[in-house]
Amino acid sequence: MRWFRNRGELGVAGLLLAAGIYVLLDTPTIRITPGQLAIGPRFFPYMVGAFLTLVAAGLIVGVVRSGSARPDTDGEAPAERPGPAAVRVAGIVAVAVVHALLLNLTGYVIAATVLFWGAATLLGARRPVRDGIIALAVASATYALFVWVLQVPLPNGPFGGDV
Repeated sequence: MRWFRNRGELGVAGLLLAAGIYVLLDTPTIRITPGQLAIGPRFFPYMVGAFLTLVAAGLIVGVVRSGSARPDTDGEAPAERPGPAAVRVAGIVAVAVVHALLLNLTGYVIAATVLFWGAATLLGARRPVRDGIIALAVASATYALFVWVLQVPLPNGPFGGDV
């Protein structure tokens, strides 16, 4: 256990690796409809999954080789407690995880509204009602663009069947 003490990056690398493997294993379940272009709906998930897996592998190699993935500082001691920026980043990661969990359950519009509102709040927005309305409008416009204009199906959740 002593070896893991200063290697907290391995936890992040493990999460990235798990996410990358999950995306790569789940991508074949994406439905392909006849008549789609050469680059279908599976292309970008495969790219994201491969990217996550490669970044995780690079982090793991960096930690194992040097004991830390952090670059060497010029004699400066690392901060003991995370600053406000680190807390915001962790909050945005948490909101993104909640978005991923809500996506199939509630549909794209609700999940994206939670994501946009949460990110805006964590980044310093001060009017929660107005921000929620804007988040809902942006999520709805994005849904309309993808489903009706680009004809890319997104999860509907409780609001209807497959598009």
